[in-house]
Formats: sequence, structure tokens, C-alpha cells
Amino acid sequence: MKVKTSISELNMFDSCKRSWLYSRVSMKRNGSLVFGSAYQKAIELWGKSFLAKEALENKEYSDIKEKARLVKAESITKEKSIEIAQKWLLNPDFEFRTESNWKLEEYEPKKPNELYHILVDEFMRKNDYEPTELEINTQIQEMQALLPVMLHRYFNWFESNNFKWRMIEFSMEWLEKEFYFTIKPDALIEDEHGLLWILENKTTTKISTDHLEVDPQITSYLTFFEKKTGQNVSGVLWNQNRKAIEKTPKILNNGKLSTDKNQSTSAKLYEQAIIEIYGSLDNAPDNILETLNHLMVKKDFLEYEFITKNEFQKENTFNYIKQKTLELNKYKKIFFEDGFEKTFKACCPSFTRNCKSMCSYYKECTAYEQNKENIKVNFKVIKKWTDKDTGLLNIKIDYYGKNRFFTAVDTGIKEYIFKDFVNFEKEFIESVIKGKLKKLLNRELEI
Repeated sequence: MKVKTSISELNMFDSCKRSWLYSRVSMKRNGSLVFGSAYQKAIELWGKSFLAKEALENKEYSDIKEKARLVKAESITKEKSIEIAQKWLLNPDFEFRTESNWKLEEYEPKKPNELYHILVDEFMRKNDYEPTELEINTQIQEMQALLPVMLHRYFNWFESNNFKWRMIEFSMEWLEKEFYFTIKPDALIEDEHGLLWILENKTTTKISTDHLEVDPQITSYLTFFEKKTGQNVSGVLWNQNRKAIEKTPKILNNGKLSTDKNQSTSAKLYEQAIIEIYGSLDNAPDNILETLNHLMVKKDFLEYEFITKNEFQKENTFNYIKQKTLELNKYKKIFFEDGFEKTFKACCPSFTRNCKSMCSYYKECTAYEQNKENIKVNFKVIKKWTDKDTGLLNIKIDYYGKNRFFTAVDTGIKEYIFKDFVNFEKEFIESVIKGKLKKLLNRELEI
């Protein structure tokens, strides 16, 4: 059985099999993921404007539509990309397509402020009471204020290092017998020396580099990119942007600049304050300059690191991923052939002290531990209809009180859509439509 696997799915499976299984039947989003996606969306649009500009300068286009698309892509400025990201932040179901849909002013979300409902749902998963409207709206306002600050910080970093975009938001697949693996790096860039690096952008509450030497995601990107393209890259450029806004440096009651090295300010703002108070860096006291040097080294808001791997590390990672993927496929086979319940029983949880705060499926998991029979998934078909224009069979289902959709044609799949639902694999849906499975998540599905 060949089912596509990614490094993020492998990591989840390796850390907790039950959490992995829940993620396959219930896509629960959280505020951090939505924020990170909006952040990456703006970077993607801004980067593609540079690629479009290069394409227009280096080639004549006879295809009017293709040229018009590139001209439109080139017109995306920093501010425009941030504007689009802000819209996406509030309504992550907004499926913006850079290639075709540019009429943002005409966009009307089906669910105004979908982010509000995501944050409420996330809060309820971690607590036993409902948040107030003020609490959620305050959280949204903080996210809206933070997003442009972080993006401008990123844009300035990218430009100051004279990087050049080469590829953005691309994916590559590796198929070998039962081994089907995919990678999706954020970008491929070229530095000022002409060297190529795979770029990975992260948003984080706390900058940390301790894990980078052993992070399989980094080595997997290098390994599979080089195996697929035959092109060597220098390594991975790992960028971390802290989810915080720089504050102005502290000024003491006596008018002097604070030397607190833990204050939430940047080296740039601290240097500006030194010049305002002392006239120049040369006139500043030694303890002030010591704090400035500390802030410059600390890089508390944006940190990046160039990471290289040798051939031995790449080969080890390849073998590790292959071994873990084959192990994961055994559980996927149970899932596809026997459904959720048998797979659930095969997946032992990995309980830790962080389960409640970190896992989106904590309540479902602990409910099962309290009641071994409580593993049914609430699922039923509400409506089926055939689109007169396309001939597609549309199926509307109810999953835990929410409506989900997918679309099929005849006995196979032409298209399947899950909006904010489950990320089932194509083979699973096909098997349901063809009648190979008698039950889907313990409920009869008659088509």
C-alpha cells in the first residue's frame, strides 16, 4: 500500500500514535497554526513578486493570460501581502489563489471571523468553561497587531542579507516500492555568494536552536531534494521569528538608560536610545555599551542559522525515514481496511505531563481512558446530490455536529474537498465509494 507520508506526520506518529490517529479523522486547528499560515502566506506572495519580475525580464510571453498573471503577481508589495495575510488570518477558510483570484475586495467570507470560532474551540479543549467574547476579541486584536510587525522584521532581514528567491512553497515526492514520501520546504534561496540554501521559516514564542543539529526535518529536506533533483545545496537556512513586539528601552527615573539585559527590546532600538541620550556611541558609559553588545548577540526577536549536513547524516536520515514510514504504513493499512476503532485499539498513547497543554485531542483521549467504550466517532450522511452541470456526486456529512463535504464522480474520485475537516487519503475515499468498505468510522455509508 502506497500512501503519501511527510516528516510532520512521521514526527507525530513517533511521539504519540493515538494523537496521529485523531489527526487523521478530525482536523482541529489552533491559533498558532492559523497565525503561522497567515505569516507564511504573506512571505509567499512577496517572494513570488520577485520571481514574477525576473520571469518578465528574462522571457517574452506570447500567452496573454500567463503574462497577465505574472504582471499581477509582480504588483504584490510588502503592504499588499500583509493586507492579504490579515484577511487570511481572520478567515483561514479563504482559499486565495495567487495564480487566478486577485479580487480581494469582492471576497465575502462564508463564516465572518472564522478565527474567533477556532480560538473558542481551542480554549474549550483546554478548559472546562467557555471564554468571554472580550477575551477572544482581545486575543484576535493582539494577533492582528503582531502579524505586520513580524512580517516587516522578516522583510528587513531578507533584504539586508541580499538573498534572492529561487523557488517558493514547492513540494517534491519520492516513490520507492512501498515507500512514498513528500517534502514541502518553504523556499529555495541564493545567498550573495551564489550558494543555494533551503529556507525554512518558523514563528515561535521562544527562540531555540538546541534541536537543530538533530532535527530530522532539516536533514530530510536536504536528502530528498538532492535525491530528487540531483542538485546539491549548501544546507538549510533556519529562520525563527519570535512572536513578540519590541518595546522601547527602559528609561530610569533619573533619566538614564536601563542596563537590564532581559528587557524586551531590540539592539536597534537600544542603539537609537543611546544616541538620543548620549549623542553618540562613543559618549555612552561602558555598562550601556555592554548591554547593547548583549542585545546584539542575543538576537531575541529574529534568529537564523545556516545548517549543513554530511553524506553520512543524510543517508542515516533516509534510512530512518524509510523504516518509520514502513512502520506507519502498517497502521494506515489497518485504518483503511478495518476502520477507526481497530486502529484506535492498536495505537497506544504516549502520556506525558504536556498532554493537556500541548495536545488538541486530550479530552477525547482521556475520555477513552475513563470509559473504554467511548471510542465511537459521531458520523452520518445528511444529504447526497448530483450536480447537474458537472455530474459530480456531492456528499454532505455530519461530524460532531458540523457539516463536512466531499465530492465524487461515478465509482472513483475526481475531486474531494474537506474544508476544515479530515485529511483522509484519496485511496480511503475511493474504497468507500467503490464499496470495498462496509463501514466508515463505524457508521453505514450507503451510496
